[in-house]
Amino acid sequence: MMECVNNHQRKEEKTVSKITTIGLDLAKHVFHVVCCDGRGKLVSKRMLKRRQVLTFFAALPPCRIGMEACAGAHYWARQLQARGHEVILIPAQYVKAYVRGNKNDYNDARAIAEAACPCWLLFTSALEIRGLRGRWPPDKSTTSGLDSG
Repeated sequence: MMECVNNHQRKEEKTVSKITTIGLDLAKHVFHVVCCDGRGKLVSKRMLKRRQVLTFFAALPPCRIGMEACAGAHYWARQLQARGHEVILIPAQYVKAYVRGNKNDYNDARAIAEAACPCWLLFTSALEIRGLRGRWPPDKSTTSGLDSG
């Protein structure tokens, strides 16, 4: 019996260490979480009640968490940043392009995770965007689309 528990714990530790990007679909009572690895492959998905959200994310190593920008997202962003995660708030119109299949909460969470992919730099919170040349998204003919200066 002890060996089974240890094997299960090892599998869970391997899964947790692979997670780099998380899509979090916010709601009133039940939140949907989709966890992806560095290649964007689905590692796990969960349904969490409101009281379970902070304990779930406190147990994870720091990673990138994407959420649709809404009124409640700012509260959750502050809470998750306090636990060491990088949080990206993405406008709903950008997430919509990534939705596959029928609309449901898991598909929404997966679309959020894909939109928060590390290769997509428009929403990276580490960048300081001072001013754009009047266009959004930035023009591809320029090198970075940002004003130099």
